[in-house]
Amino acid sequence: MPQGSSDAYSYHAVETASGAAGAVVSTAPNLVTFLTALEEGRLLSVRSWDQMTDFTTFADRERVGLGVFEFTVGEQTLVGHGGDFPGYQALAAFEPTSGEVLVVLTNDDNTPLGHLVEIVAATS
Repeated sequence: MPQGSSDAYSYHAVETASGAAGAVVSTAPNLVTFLTALEEGRLLSVRSWDQMTDFTTFADRERVGLGVFEFTVGEQTLVGHGGDFPGYQALAAFEPTSGEVLVVLTNDDNTPLGHLVEIVAATS
């Protein structure tokens, strides 16, 4: 049996370890519910939504809004946000014209998230 104690070490749960990075902890169904409500205008005023999606293009062609990004997967333009933490990757986005929502959650941080999103998007 191992000897010792972990009393001298602080515990940081995944949801608090990333601090100011956002650290949203959720399930795929809850992210779909959230993005659907956001896209349908049930969470923000029209003015707030317009400000949030007033995208700026940077030199690397990334389009950034207030808390959301606009990006292309295949032929689709999506709006959403992704992130990673050691051992995890996530993306939650929707297609503004159709309202279709795409959520990809994985505990694989070795495969590029963009590749996983393309695979999932191609199957829908």
